[in-house]
Order: sequence, then C-alpha cells, then structure tokens
Amino acid sequence: MTSADAAPNLERAAVLTGEFGVDALVACSPVNLRWLTGFGNWLGPTFREYMGRPGGSDDLSQRTFALLPRGGEPVLVVEPSFVADATDAAVAAVRVAGQATFASAHGDSSARAVGDGDPARTLLLAGDWPGDPVAALTLLIEEYGLARSRLGIEAGSLLPCERERLSSALPGATLLGCDLLFRLIRAVKTEAEIELLARATEIGEGAAMRAAESADERTTPAQLVDSFRALAAEDGADLDHVALSLDGLGFVTGGDRALGGGTSMFYDYGCVYRGWISDAGTTLCVSEPGSIALAEHAAMRGAVAAGAEALRPGVRGSSVQRTMRECLAAAGIVESFPHGHGVGLEVREYPILVSADGRTAKDDCVELSADLPLERNMVLNLEASLLVLGERSVHCEQTFVVTSDGCRPLAEQHRDAPLVAGVRREQQVRVA
Repeated sequence: MTSADAAPNLERAAVLTGEFGVDALVACSPVNLRWLTGFGNWLGPTFREYMGRPGGSDDLSQRTFALLPRGGEPVLVVEPSFVADATDAAVAAVRVAGQATFASAHGDSSARAVGDGDPARTLLLAGDWPGDPVAALTLLIEEYGLARSRLGIEAGSLLPCERERLSSALPGATLLGCDLLFRLIRAVKTEAEIELLARATEIGEGAAMRAAESADERTTPAQLVDSFRALAAEDGADLDHVALSLDGLGFVTGGDRALGGGTSMFYDYGCVYRGWISDAGTTLCVSEPGSIALAEHAAMRGAVAAGAEALRPGVRGSSVQRTMRECLAAAGIVESFPHGHGVGLEVREYPILVSADGRTAKDDCVELSADLPLERNMVLNLEASLLVLGERSVHCEQTFVVTSDGCRPLAEQHRDAPLVAGVRREQQVRVA
C-alpha cells in the first residue's frame, strides 16, 4: 500500500465544507498536500528560499497546491522538477507550473511526442507549462467555476504575496483561512489510513523492543537511537524519535551518557512509515525492576487503561484526561500530566485530550469549543508519565481507535510491566 492508496476522507471533507459554507479547499502545506493527494518529496518540507537565493526569506521554496472542490476530487498543481513524484498521486488531474531547467533532446522535436505511457513523460513532453504556480492555481479555480465562491485556504502556509495575488485575480472570491478546518477533517481516519498507522505502530513497537533487547547499562541514548533507526529501516520505516528521561532529568534524544544501572526510565519512540507516524512508549529498566518501578509503572498503565475505558464517540477530550487524572490521584500520584492526542501524518493531531479551559478553536471558517467530542475512527494516543527529579522516571503510552461504542487497540502493545534492557521480549516478566 502506498500513500496514494490511503485516499483522503473526501466524504468527511464534503460534509464539513458544506456545514461551514466552504465551496472548495486549497492545500499548500506539505502535510495537507500529502494527506489530500499522497504527493510528497524530501525537499518540500525543508528547502527554503534563502537556500537557493542569497538574502532570501525563510519561506518554503517549493510551491505546490491542491484544489479540492466540495464533493469533488483534488487536482494537484506541481512544479515540473517534481512531476515524477506526483504521478502516483490520488488526484483527478496533475497540472504542471513553475520554473525548471531541462536540456532539449538534441533539438529533436519528436522527443516532445507523447506516447510511451509514462505519466511523467506525458506531462512534461506534451508542451509548455505556465511558469507560475499561483497563476496556474488561479486558472484552475476559474476552470472549476469557483471564481466567485468561498475558498478555504491554508493561511499559515500560503505566502502573503500569494494571497494578495489570488485576491487581486479573483475579486469575486472570498478567501478564508481554513487551517483548523483541515485539522478537523483529518482528525477522523479512513480504514486505509488506520491500516497504515497500524503498520507504523507495529514497526515502531518491534524496533523499540529489539533495541531494548540489545541494550545494557553501558548503552548510550545515541546508540539506542541508532539501533531503533536501523531496525525500523529493515521494515521500510524511518526514525521519527526516540526519547529517554535519565534520572528524571527532562528528556534526551541522543548523547553519550551511559544509561547506567538499577534505574527505571521514560522510553518513548516512533517511526514514519510511508508518511504516517507512530508514537508510543513504556518504561525501560536497566536491571530487574524494583518494587517502586513496578508500582509506578502499574499506576501509569492503570491511568491509560482508565482513559481507554472512557473513549467513545461523543465524549469530550477533557473528560478522558480527567478520568486519567482521577485514576492517578487514587494511586497517590498528582505530579503528573496524563493526556491524549490524535496521531496521523503528524505526531500530534486533533483532538488533543486535555482541559480546554473554556477556549474556542477557530479560523475564518470554523468556530467551536476547543474541547472536541470524540468520533468513530479517530486514532488516539493515551499517555501517562512520572518524572522524579534526579532519581527515576516511568512511562506508559498506547494507541487506540475509537469505535462505534468504545475503542480498540490499534496494534499489539505490551504494557503489563516495564521492559528490562538486555532481556528478550518473550522472556520479559509480565504481571497481571
């Protein structure tokens, strides 16, 4: 399954854009372009204007757009240098626009003929393309009869000059920031997206367990990270993060300090599989866990289990966190921050399961309580940690899918007891 196989939730997009009176969406951030079309490449999220033009800005240089008419399918506007990455996109059409330098094929005009069936060759050899992606987007909006419509645009990613040009070229259109609307649409996953997230979670879990199996008191965080990276790569995934808390002194993601012996530590990890991110964690002990580590880990595990019991459609995120807090308080733990969050193409997506304190979430299209109700097919992480400053830490984090009447684990994740460094997974001590 490729990222293009995980078609976006167009039905949900149509419902929510209709509910909020938006006629079409324009995506321009790397994450929403990947979600909407499956298109992505290594350069889009990283290459900035100053990297190619001395004295340039920090703005991303790659200007790619996707137009999604309400009830329709997306159309992608992509720069010519990245057409080959776009030919697998899940879109109705790909339009080429932007600057690129290609040498001609020995001046042979027949080289411009279309015909060998390669989509990239067809797009690039069929004729000249506009040199301006914004102009191409404007023409696309007009072509779809949306020149006088309400257009949701990513205000945080569309450059101010681009917005001004769209406003000038489309005086009859109303341009509305829709960053929150995109988050709300993406908060509910399709079955294909859930499948990809489950595979990412399985890979991350396996890599974390095997990395712990090879660790001992002399292992450093940097070595643990390198081990996780190599193991995840064996299954086609990339490193997203490995984080530890040594002696409860905050968090480290590298470094050459040895893990040491006789302590428990926060162990959080995740990988990226075809663009989709896993995020999970448990307690790692160097030597057999003592009674304190077992009791504290059990309390974190209990809070996650209590939160999972509270997961069901219609429940507010703050209610889930409150349940987790109450569970920890009953165990005598109050200096902790149990919570939850969505996961998907980003390591944290909506909803965020914490107290909203009466706040409102809004953009130009949407205004509602920031304390969002849960919905079926949301993929959520629940996590609880305790950092005892200067001494130890414990952690428990699992991923769940909201079902019609509750939730289910996204993938198999053993949290019965802490991991023990150097001990094979099947030999780990489990407690009821």
